[in-house]
Amino acid sequence: MAKRDVTVEPGDPLRITNSDRDFGTVTIKSGGQVFVETSAQVTIDKLVKE
Repeated sequence: MAKRDVTVEPGDPLRITNSDRDFGTVTIKSGGQVFVETSAQVTIDKLVKE
């Protein structure tokens, strides 16, 4: 299964949870927020900050 790519915009945070913690590319736009709500391992192949 392909990992999903995510773009995090201001006002639309990415919530990383037990059931949603395996990503391809995560792009965080200026002002974007990421909340990690799991103690399990998180996988992000590529992290980009714009």
